[in-house]
Amino acid sequence: MKKTILSLLSMAFICAMTLTSCDEIMSKMDNPVDSYLKVDAEVFVKEGSAVELYAETISDAEVTYTVGDEKIAKVEKVSNHEVKVIGVKPGETVIDVKLAANAYYKAGEAKVKVVVAPTYTLKDAVVDGAKLKIGYKFNGKDCLFAYEYDAEKKVFNELEENSVPQEITDLYEVSMIYNGEDKITQKLISKENGEVVPLELNLYTGGSFDRIYKLPCEMTSLQVNNYEMLPYVPESVTPVDILTPGLLPDNMAVGVKGAYPINIFPDNATNQVIKFTSSDPNVITIDAAGNIEAKASGTATIKAEATDGTGKFVQHTITVVKTIILEPKIWDIAGARFAAYVWNGSGSNWYLFGKVNDKWTVNIPPSYTGLVLVRLNSGTEVSWNAKWNQTYDIDLTTIDDNSTFTITEWGPGDYSYYSVSNAQ
Repeated sequence: MKKTILSLLSMAFICAMTLTSCDEIMSKMDNPVDSYLKVDAEVFVKEGSAVELYAETISDAEVTYTVGDEKIAKVEKVSNHEVKVIGVKPGETVIDVKLAANAYYKAGEAKVKVVVAPTYTLKDAVVDGAKLKIGYKFNGKDCLFAYEYDAEKKVFNELEENSVPQEITDLYEVSMIYNGEDKITQKLISKENGEVVPLELNLYTGGSFDRIYKLPCEMTSLQVNNYEMLPYVPESVTPVDILTPGLLPDNMAVGVKGAYPINIFPDNATNQVIKFTSSDPNVITIDAAGNIEAKASGTATIKAEATDGTGKFVQHTITVVKTIILEPKIWDIAGARFAAYVWNGSGSNWYLFGKVNDKWTVNIPPSYTGLVLVRLNSGTEVSWNAKWNQTYDIDLTTIDDNSTFTITEWGPGDYSYYSVSNAQ
């Protein structure tokens, strides 16, 4: 990088000495300078929030940011090289960052992974009867604020297990109130002069432990009037440590059903409720019990997440394939093998048909757009060299996910084409 900058400075000096414009010289360069496009490889943003993403470059050309899935995240332009990444809903996507080439610099390209995390507010957590326990230290001693929420009065009533030390209660009246949205205020009212020492907690909860909430989950510690507030988890609560999935397929056919088995460790975890989600319910649905069903060809990621606030989760991506059934009719002779030759803009592939319930069946990944049905000879080779006959090109994008094709008659031409019908 230093050498490049020095070279450019040298060239500017030469321009000045020879009275020739740098634009004129640089525009004739056979080897433009590298674009030097530098951007974060990964960003994290909460649902409904935004973070800034800045592309560092020595070019003055505009940097473009294209989001792969705008249902998960969007970008809002701030400047020529900077955008805000806005979390739309929980999930993951990729931003393509590009810098166009010009006479001076080569084009640049980078990818940024975006992870959008769900936001849980106090309003989600604090319901009538919810218990709030916050640990703290006073003069080095572990203590506990323990309260139960009264929704009608919007206050937390002290529980017997509350262990506010004598040193505090001698000096203060202690209370805890909640504004119904996002703030809990603990007040220490001086018994000597009525002075109020408020400790306002703008908290977020990561989930519940049998209606005992781990608060605060985003604050490490806080000093107020000589005592230290610390995150607290009751000893009676055993959090989820590990989630492991059972055996899952990488591919499914449309209409196939299954389950997403999850193992929870330790097996005595207090809250064993799992939240299941699908990145695309149009492709795969999953219910609250983890039952899945392939609805349409495509790709979807199913996720299983602990609801105890630990953030533990596992996920698995499944491709739902197109199923092709072939009734060869006049092709169905001894020794014949049947194959699907498929292609898209990236390449092509062969898939052999197999007998399933006396039907010639093959599954095709949804990424392919074109299909030719081919009858192969009785050997083992799978290529055009082994072809006996074939159909014309079939547009895969126009057929349903489950289609039955029937070879009907000999077709015209010099390439042994057969006609085909697509009967549902």
